[in-house]
Amino acid sequence: MRTPPSLRIARLLLVAAAFGSFGVFVYIAALARSFSVPLVVFLLSGVALAYAARSLGTDLRRGRLLAIAGGLSLAATGVLAGFGAGNVSLPMGALGILAAWAAVMHPPRRAPLIAFGIYVAIGLLLTLPRAATLLAFPWLISSVLLWPWTSTLLLSVASLPLPIFASIGVALALAVSALAGPRDVAPSQVPSSSPASATRAWPSRSLVVRAGVIAVAAGALATGAYVAWAYARPATSARFELDVLPLVIVFAGAGLLALGIATLRTLPVLGLTSLAIGATVAVVVLLGRPTVECHANGVSTTQGPWWLPQAAGSSSGGSSTVSGSGSGSGSIRGTVSGSGTGGPSASSGEIRRGDGIVIRYRCGGNEVVEFAIERP
Repeated sequence: MRTPPSLRIARLLLVAAAFGSFGVFVYIAALARSFSVPLVVFLLSGVALAYAARSLGTDLRRGRLLAIAGGLSLAATGVLAGFGAGNVSLPMGALGILAAWAAVMHPPRRAPLIAFGIYVAIGLLLTLPRAATLLAFPWLISSVLLWPWTSTLLLSVASLPLPIFASIGVALALAVSALAGPRDVAPSQVPSSSPASATRAWPSRSLVVRAGVIAVAAGALATGAYVAWAYARPATSARFELDVLPLVIVFAGAGLLALGIATLRTLPVLGLTSLAIGATVAVVVLLGRPTVECHANGVSTTQGPWWLPQAAGSSSGGSSTVSGSGSGSGSIRGTVSGSGTGGPSASSGEIRRGDGIVIRYRCGGNEVVEFAIERP
């Protein structure tokens, strides 16, 4: 049987996006020369897109879900890496989205075609006002397809991670759903419209208990690992940031992740929703950095813990001094660092955020010895 043109186009775009994802991984890894969690997402995106190209002709559901998962994660991570490698990561992210749309539009149907047209039209409306910038940086044309992520820059840089983390979380949920899939139900087991059969359609008590136990156990295990990892890094402020809120978030996120995996086959809607939320929380936690990290030649900081929301348009500034024969200070939007020739034995400083929160810290050697968050 002759391969339909829509399938050939979708496969071609999926394979190209997969190779592009692997290429971005190699390019950024060569420049950075160090491990970074987002780099792993590029590899996983490439695998998902390649598998989607293989599955699309034989298992349409699996192929579409993997294509959407790979496209979402590649686009989100491409925008995240765009501040340093945008000339490569942004075009590849746009290619991933185009490949995902091609998979959704196979076989050709009116509704997906109309939806794709509306999607592109919105991208054009949001991108064309920056036509002068596009002439200087042609790779920004990819914003036509990446507008759900890049348009947040028009609001605030602080809001940029929100759609990125959510996209990676949803992508992970879709990939797990594609590989696991709902359990096949025999015709004799399909519930009828009678009240008795409707009652049997509800999950059994044993399933509810088992899923609940798995979720609680996973949440407790993840919380314990999070606390242990924080205390294993004395050079950072992680152990001082073990507030009730982040521990609850880690517990709930891990529990939802485990609940989604446990119920994906029997309760697909609940499983997929739990997976998406739990995976989003996992991405936020894994990509989050401690506020302060002491080094032998200075201090590096962020605007605050990952669980402390950033107000739109907020800024941070601060200073640090080092005891000894020298001192230094700095005030940089989003990052504060200080160093001196006398070594980091008595460096200290503060971070003043735009929302009124002040974070004070002090380093003793290569260890954070004091850390406090003062709210207005």
